[in-house]
Amino acid sequence: YAGIGPGAHGRRDGMATVRRKKPENWLARVDANGHGIELEDALSPESRAQEALLMGLRLNEGVDLARIAAMSGLPVDHLVDRDAVLRLVDQGLMRQTSEQLRVTEAGMLLLDAILAEIVAV
Repeated sequence: YAGIGPGAHGRRDGMATVRRKKPENWLARVDANGHGIELEDALSPESRAQEALLMGLRLNEGVDLARIAAMSGLPVDHLVDRDAVLRLVDQGLMRQTSEQLRVTEAGMLLLDAILAEIVAV
């Protein structure tokens, strides 16, 4: 996601970015450099995978674990705790088809707890 404007944070192309917070400092940076970025750091493969899981599981369509594995370079079985996922599927809080994983409507009410339980990276 792109972070634009004073104080914005973004994640794109494996990089984490932070913009200047004060609008006047941000604008001065934009005038001088063409952007307001204050910090830019490369994300580790684990961080990239974790953020993709945390953001993607908030969406109705969920995540494609194979796609996250390809993007991060990590094996699929290192992304989530499979036992926890199976238990949550049995409880009706998650659905899994092949490598597609999503949280059910009932699970959305407990999303933060589910994420803490299943995200392995």
